Amino acid sequence: MSEHRLPIRRIDPADPHRAAKVSPRIQQLTWILDDAIRIPGTTKRVGVDGVVGLIPGIGDAAGLAAGMIVVAAGILGGVAVPTILRMLWNVTIDATLGAIPFAGDAFDFVNKTNTRNLNLIHADLADRKRTARRSALVLTIWFAGVSAIVVVLVLIQILVIAWVLSKIF
Repeated sequence: MSEHRLPIRRIDPADPHRAAKVSPRIQQLTWILDDAIRIPGTTKRVGVDGVVGLIPGIGDAAGLAAGMIVVAAGILGGVAVPTILRMLWNVTIDATLGAIPFAGDAFDFVNKTNTRNLNLIHADLADRKRTARRSALVLTIWFAGVSAIVVVLVLIQILVIAWVLSKIF
């Protein structure tokens, strides 16, 4: 039986050259997903993720699966938990907004989640404490923002229901 080689290998957290050991295959995958195709007549680039995302349902699922490979590379690379959570948040936002017809497709072309996540891997491996702190801060801000929106929406619903009930009774 042939030996299977994964594109990602666990990296020793004590290795001072950790950042250089992130698989070139992961870097290549990220480039293919986010920057492989140059838009003629411009300097802008798009990736296969945006093009495949045009296929309803299947495209977004494929983009999500490919994005999770980059996250798995971070996990095996020994990236800190707050940074992994931030990477997962990036993939979640990409998959959620990418699923919106038309607007999501435009978002897929300009949002380079995989490149952003690869940069987070490199930043974490170069300076774990700083990247973990920044990731925790970004997640806290996102959580607070989403929570505030939910609270405001619930309050609006309560006010509308109270107003309707006051008109009825």
